[in-house]
Amino acid sequence: MRAGDAAAGLRNAEAVVEYYRSSPPTALEMANALRVAAMAEAATGATMVAKQHWSEARALYVDAGVADGVAEADRHVATLASA
Repeated sequence: MRAGDAAAGLRNAEAVVEYYRSSPPTALEMANALRVAAMAEAATGATMVAKQHWSEARALYVDAGVADGVAEADRHVATLASA
């Protein structure tokens, strides 16, 4: 992914997260928004913020009963923690 594409993706993802924070979504909607933001953040090198968003998404996936989301979040947190 090119740096410009990643930065644009990050801006878009941050806008969605902020929108959902201002108008309460379902746990799954917020988890998915955080997932996209975390992936964009990791791509731009913002690993600490990406890890925080993956952790928050994980808790929301637990609340929503989405085991695959929990597992994916666990993998990404572990990868970011070792970076």
